[in-house]
Amino acid sequence: MLSIERPLDASGIDTASEWILQTLSKKITRQTIARVRLSAEETLTAWAKMLPQNTVFTAELHNLMGTSWLLLRAKGIRADPLEKSSRNDEIGDRLLQSLGFCPLFKYRRNENTVTIPFQHKRHDLLYVFISLVLGMLCSSLLTSVYPAVGRFIAQNVLIAMFDKMQNIIRLISMPLIFFSICCGILELGDISMLGKIGKTLIRPVLFIPLFCSFFAAAAMFPFVQISRTVHFSGAESFKTIFTMILAIIPDSIIQPFSEGNPLQLICLAMIFAVAVLTAGDRARNVSDFTFQINTVCSIVASAFSRFIPILVFLSAFTIAYQGLFSQIADILFVLVFSIVYILVIMTLHVVFICIRFRISPAVIIRGAADSTFIELVTASSSAALSQREEECRKLGVSPTVTKFVLPFLQVANKNLTAGIFIIVLLGISRAFAVQISLAQLVTCSIMSALLSIAVPPVPGSSFSALTLLCAILGFPSQAVSLCLATMIITDYIETPGNCFCHIPLTIFIANKVDMLDRSNLE
Repeated sequence: MLSIERPLDASGIDTASEWILQTLSKKITRQTIARVRLSAEETLTAWAKMLPQNTVFTAELHNLMGTSWLLLRAKGIRADPLEKSSRNDEIGDRLLQSLGFCPLFKYRRNENTVTIPFQHKRHDLLYVFISLVLGMLCSSLLTSVYPAVGRFIAQNVLIAMFDKMQNIIRLISMPLIFFSICCGILELGDISMLGKIGKTLIRPVLFIPLFCSFFAAAAMFPFVQISRTVHFSGAESFKTIFTMILAIIPDSIIQPFSEGNPLQLICLAMIFAVAVLTAGDRARNVSDFTFQINTVCSIVASAFSRFIPILVFLSAFTIAYQGLFSQIADILFVLVFSIVYILVIMTLHVVFICIRFRISPAVIIRGAADSTFIELVTASSSAALSQREEECRKLGVSPTVTKFVLPFLQVANKNLTAGIFIIVLLGISRAFAVQISLAQLVTCSIMSALLSIAVPPVPGSSFSALTLLCAILGFPSQAVSLCLATMIITDYIETPGNCFCHIPLTIFIANKVDMLDRSNLE
């Protein structure tokens, strides 16, 4: 931990700002440094007006479990520099806090503290590529040079480690998805109270992922084996469907977590969240506690993402050792199909806006180019949020809309992810000749849409959802390893695609609520 202590005056604030610049210059991007410095200067300037002249403040830099933050401390009376003037501001800032952007104020034991989170520079794609190559090389060397030793290490160490990491993903996925769904519904309830903006925002968040998942399923339908061998009579069909519906409702609170049933988990989360929303202010503490637990689960998932290169290494080793190279063609098929699907969905978003407002596609493409490039290079949706807000303002969207819509879309609207889940699952099912019934395909399409909304925007969270979907289809462990390896690669092209689609959606929503200057589009 690095720290600095200075008097709370103009000179001390300037010194702290320069210290932040020098300390973080090699650790984070210039845009992030500018944001952290600005937040720190605004906080300290506000404290200088609220607290006595002889007050001393402390600035500390922390890094734990892959999460970094700047902590500002100042003793004295309660002085909240982030106090909100309205409910709208509170909801908007809570969305930004879930993305790791917004500072957080606390007052405890006669001390004011403000936490300013930020993200370090990451080179995940390079590490993933190195891990992939090393995994295959190690498998080849161990099995060819030292066969006996290679078999012992592979079966008793590396494959066992891979199985354990899959179990850890399942362990993380249960509470992560449960609390993410709860928080998503609670946020939808808060957003809906914002009037026309909230109601206009909810519809695309709920229905576009469903369209994308069913669109991907329809596109993949000719390439997969759909079981058509079982035929039911009318009574048997009704009984089967009715049994499936009843199975969604859990028999106990523990059952969804113990059996890993995602449908029951979503059902339980929806019941809990709706009950909290219905209680209103009487359950305010329960609502706050739910958001806090969700934050903890997201931090755990983000920390686990640091081990993604290890997971890639173990996946590559397992694929090479078990002789799954014949399935490489299916992985390439999935990757090519995913790229085509992403381009099609992005094109549909652009074409819809162009037809609606009678503008050239170049207007939208140029407007979203900078933020999309940043996301493509960094593989982080949060890295270019401020750039996306600026691009939307240049396209005529009111700042009132961008403040709520973009953060909320980033948290809850991951349209491309819903379809990518389906493409990866159906593509890998081809490699292992896993037959999927039509009912399973429909169920997975709905589940993919719901899970794309539920998973938080942190690295590695999509693995949790994908593992649950693999369990629904009864994939063997080898198929799960291929699914995870494929999802790691598609994540790097899916993230910028999702964020690109948010700009046309924001323009559409702004027009619906009469907060769009259409002259900027022309």
